[in-house]
Amino acid sequence: MPANADDTSLESWLTAQQEAWPDGVLMLSAAPEHRILRYNRHFQELWALSEEALRDDQRLVVEILSQVADPSEVERHFRAAKKQPAEPHRFRIVHEDGRSFDVRIQPVVSSSGELFARLFIFRDISNHLLAARELHESEERYRLLVEHSPDMVAVHVRGRFVFLNAAGARMLGAATPEELYGRRVLDFVHPDYVPQVEARVRDMTDRAQLAPLLEERFVALDGSQIDVEVIGVPITFEGMPGVQVIARNISKRKRAEALVRHMATEDSLTGLPNRHLFHERLHHALSQAHHRSRCLAILFLDLDRFKNINDTLGHEIGDRLLQLIAERLQGCLKSGDFCARIGGDEFSIILPHIQDSQEAAAVAHRIQQALAEPFTVPGHELYVTASIGITQYPADGEEPSHLIKNADTAMYRAKAERNTYRIYSPTMNETALERLSLESLLHKAIERDEFIIHYQPQVDLHSGSIVGAEALIRWHQPELGLISPAKFIPLAEETGLIMPITDLVLRKACHQVKEWHRAGTPVRRMAVNLSGLYFKQREVTQAIADVLAEYDLPASCLELELTESIFMEDRDTTLTTLRTLRAMGVRVSIDDFGTGYSSLSYLQRFPIGMLKIDQSFVREISSASDDAAIVQTIILLAHSLGMRVIAEGVETEEQRAFLTALGCDEIQGYLISRPVSAEHFQRLLRADAEAAAS
Repeated sequence: MPANADDTSLESWLTAQQEAWPDGVLMLSAAPEHRILRYNRHFQELWALSEEALRDDQRLVVEILSQVADPSEVERHFRAAKKQPAEPHRFRIVHEDGRSFDVRIQPVVSSSGELFARLFIFRDISNHLLAARELHESEERYRLLVEHSPDMVAVHVRGRFVFLNAAGARMLGAATPEELYGRRVLDFVHPDYVPQVEARVRDMTDRAQLAPLLEERFVALDGSQIDVEVIGVPITFEGMPGVQVIARNISKRKRAEALVRHMATEDSLTGLPNRHLFHERLHHALSQAHHRSRCLAILFLDLDRFKNINDTLGHEIGDRLLQLIAERLQGCLKSGDFCARIGGDEFSIILPHIQDSQEAAAVAHRIQQALAEPFTVPGHELYVTASIGITQYPADGEEPSHLIKNADTAMYRAKAERNTYRIYSPTMNETALERLSLESLLHKAIERDEFIIHYQPQVDLHSGSIVGAEALIRWHQPELGLISPAKFIPLAEETGLIMPITDLVLRKACHQVKEWHRAGTPVRRMAVNLSGLYFKQREVTQAIADVLAEYDLPASCLELELTESIFMEDRDTTLTTLRTLRAMGVRVSIDDFGTGYSSLSYLQRFPIGMLKIDQSFVREISSASDDAAIVQTIILLAHSLGMRVIAEGVETEEQRAFLTALGCDEIQGYLISRPVSAEHFQRLLRADAEAAAS
C-alpha cells in the first residue's frame, strides 16, 4: 500500500486482501473485549454464519462452538492460547459434518509491542486428509497385493536386489527375500538371456519407459532353470532410480506347449514327421532348391491293400506293421532326405539332392526292394507292396500344391497296377477323369437322396450310460455300392457339394433325435461333423438355428464337431461365430485333437466344450508310453480349461480301463458299438435305459 494513501484507501486495500485469501479469516480484539474487528467471506461460508451472528461477539462464539464435534477440545486450545498471548498457536478441529479445519491463531502486535488483536485463520483440509487416507489405503492394498502375489515382484537398483516378495524368493530358491538383498540380478539370469536383460535395463534407465512383456529364463540358487514371462517398469526407490520387475513362472506352460508342438508335427505311431511338418519342410526345400538352382523330387507312397490287413488282423497288427515299414523307409534314404507319414497308409518323401528323375526312380526301386522282404509281426509273417508316384521340381512345376497334386496323380496311376512306381507325366489324366465321374455321381446322389446316416454311441466312462451319438454319413451308390466317406468327402469339400451334404446330415440327425424322443428313447446329445467350408459361410448360425426350430429341439442337444484347422483361419470371425453358437446353447467340440495345429492359444481363447482324442493315440495307449503321456496331457489340459474329453476308436477293455484311470470323461468305438442304423441305435438306447432302471 502506498505510504501517502488515506485511511479509507487503506481500509479498502485491507478488505481486498482478506477477501482474496483462500482461507477463512477472523480478527478479534485482544482480551477482555474480544470484539470482531474484521472477517472475510470465506470465514462466513465455512461456518455458515448469518450477518446477525457476525455483529454479536458472544453469539459468534456460540455459533462456532455449536458446530464443532468436540467443543471442549476447542476451548482447551483457546485456553492454551490465552496463556501465551504473544505466541502463535496451531491446532485442528473437526466440524460436526465431518469436515476438518486447520486453525492458526496469529497474534497482532502494535508498533509499541502491545497485543491488540488475534488473527484466526481457518483452512478446510478435508480433501487433503481424504486424499492422504486414500493414498495410505491404496499403498496398503498394493503392499498386500505384492506380498501375496503368486508372481515375483522385485526391485533392483544398480543391478542388485533391494526388494523381493515371498513368491520371488521361492522362485529363486531362497528361504526369505532378505537372503537375496544385495545380490546381483544377472546372477539369476540364464547366460543365453543376459544380453537381452542388460539391453532392456539400459532402455528403461535411459528412456524411462515400460519394457514390453518378454519370455526369459531364470536360474535358481540350486541351479534349476525357470521359464518366466517378465515385464519391467522404471521407478524411483528410496530416492534412487531403479527397476521394478514382475515375473511369472511359465515352466509348466512351456513344457505343455513343447509337447503340443511335438504332437502337431510328429506322427505318434511311427515317430515320423506328420503332414503338417511335411508341408513346412517342402516349402523350405523348394526355397533352397530355387536359390541354388537345383532339382528336387517328391515321392508319394501308398501301401497296396493295407486295408485288408487292418480288417482281417485288426488295427494292432496293422499299426505294428506301419511302424516296421517306417523304419525300412528311413533305411532307404540318405542324409538330408525327408520322410513323413501323411495319412493312414500313405507316406511322402522329399529328395533334395537329386540330378534328375532317374535318381528318384532309383530310390523308389530301392524302397520296393526293401518292402519286398517279409515283415514279422506277432504271430504273422506279412508281405507288403507299395505304389509310388514321383514328381520333380522344376520340371513338373514350382508351386508346392502343384507338385503335390502331380505326385498324387502319378501315385494313383501306379495304384492302378500296384507294386510299381510311376514318374509324373502331363498325360496322366485317368485320376482326373475318375474324379470328374465321381463328382457327377455325387451331384446325382444329393438329388436322389442316396446318403444314409449311421449312429455310433458315446458312453460316459463313470456311469457306463449312453450320453450321446455321433452322426456318420454313408453313401450307397446303386452301381458302385458303399463308397467310403474318405473318398467322397474331400471331393465334396473341393467342389462345394459339402454344403448341401452337411445340410442333409444336420436335418436327418435332428429329425432322428426328435423321433427317438417321441418313441420314449431320448438321446442327450447328437454330434455332427461340420466341415470348414460350411462353418465359414455367413449364415451358419442361422442355418443351425433354423434346423433346430424346424424340429423343435433345444440347442443343447446338438454338438458340432470341428477340426483344428478351422480355428487357424480368420480367428476373429471364428470367435464371433463360436460365441453366437454358445449363446444359442449349441455345444462345440474339437475332432481328432492332437493331429493338427494343437495350440494352447486357441484353446484358451475359443468357447470349446469338449476335446475328442484321435484314435491314433488310443490304439497304443496301454503299451506305448508316448501315447499314454500325450493322452494324459490332453486330458489334464482340457480339464484345466473346463472342457470334457472323449476318446474315439476304443476297441479293448484294456484301453477303456486305461482311459478311466487317466480321468477321461467319455469314449466311443467298436468296444461299445460300430456305427449302426437308427433302428439299431434305438434298441441300444432302450437297453441302456432298462439297465439304468434295474
